[in-house]
Amino acid sequence: MHFRQVAAGYSFLEGPRTQGDAVWFTDLLAGGVFRLNADGTTDAFLAEMHHVGGVCLNHDGRIVLGGSDAHYWLDPVTGESGIVLGSVNGAKHPGSNDM
Repeated sequence: MHFRQVAAGYSFLEGPRTQGDAVWFTDLLAGGVFRLNADGTTDAFLAEMHHVGGVCLNHDGRIVLGGSDAHYWLDPVTGESGIVLGSVNGAKHPGSNDM
């Protein structure tokens, strides 16, 4: 088996998910959600968001993310994002790692 490096410069990668020829992942410590494309380019989203440990690909093309204080959504086409779940029974969301 042979491995080759496809990306560098990250701290702590989490949540890898494939979508067609692309791979989605997060950098838990340095922050950000990333899409590694088949041509080797990388698209970055939500650079200020740290401790994202889970990535789920929704049927509508949006990405659902688990975080330290909520579940978030990301539309990679527009770059828009928001909170899916921020509290449970009136209490602050305890956070989640994997999805």
